[in-house]
Amino acid sequence: TMKHHYSVLRQAFNYAVKLKLLNVNPVLSVSSPTPEFRERQVLDEKQTARLLDAAKVTELYVPISLAAYSGLRRGELLAAMWKDLNWDTQTLSVVRTLQKSKDGFRWGKPKSRKSRRTIVLSPSLMVTLRNHKRDQARRKLRLGSDYHDHDLICAREDGEPWEPSRFSTAFREFQDG
Repeated sequence: TMKHHYSVLRQAFNYAVKLKLLNVNPVLSVSSPTPEFRERQVLDEKQTARLLDAAKVTELYVPISLAAYSGLRRGELLAAMWKDLNWDTQTLSVVRTLQKSKDGFRWGKPKSRKSRRTIVLSPSLMVTLRNHKRDQARRKLRLGSDYHDHDLICAREDGEPWEPSRFSTAFREFQDG
């Protein structure tokens, strides 16, 4: 984020120099920020089991399970659709991401060409997903026209996509709770 802000400021001041509003770009006398290296925290098998057990009674259970067993990034997880899931081969194709924009939600492409991939899912995760699909269908029937079907695996109660930052906040609150 800081590198991005630095770049935007540098470009803005370069434009001011070009328009002869300034003689020199003051940003050029400041070093570009260097991101701090943070080692990733990876849960071991016991920690993952405890996390999933605690999440079982929450709306975060399926997204946490899917993330834990697939390694999906947040945007990929929130964009995963039922049509991307192959029940026969027990695989999930990663073909899109969900991003928040000023106009609402935006479906994007995965981060890189390598990010477009097919992930083999465990039999236990397939059982979880089958139960979740059944529960989602019941919710859809109960809510009727108030349910907004986007074919999302990890949708909010009313079928709408999770806003990525709200999802992260809900996860942090779950962790802290």
